[in-house]
Amino acid sequence: PDPRQSEVLPLLTPVNPVTSLQSCRFAWTEGFGQIPATAETKAALKKLASSLADLGCWVEQHNQPPNFDSNAVRETYVRICAFELG
Repeated sequence: PDPRQSEVLPLLTPVNPVTSLQSCRFAWTEGFGQIPATAETKAALKKLASSLADLGCWVEQHNQPPNFDSNAVRETYVRICAFELG
């Protein structure tokens, strides 16, 4: 989490082993509706997507799904955090 912007959700990292980057498919977006992303995050994602594509990976930018409910996501995230933190 970024203490300067507490409304930005932290990224959880997967635990699945990867045999090669080229065997993975990557999708990225600049934001999810009402859930903001910093300018630095957007720039870093664009740079990462470009670097992965240069390495021969399958990379695609996606926009928010039409039925995406960012308020429900935030509420679910808050409930999970409350459960984990007690």
